[in-house]
Amino acid sequence: PSQRVATAARWLGRISTARRGVHVRDALVRVASRVAR
Repeated sequence: PSQRVATAARWLGRISTARRGVHVRDALVRVASRVAR
């Protein structure tokens, strides 16, 4: 799970930098939350 979380964090950073898909970021955060749980 730690690896998945790290990947999600990287994706979040990329999307954040792109600042182009807030919805996508939210979706990734939801997935990360589910994986974390």
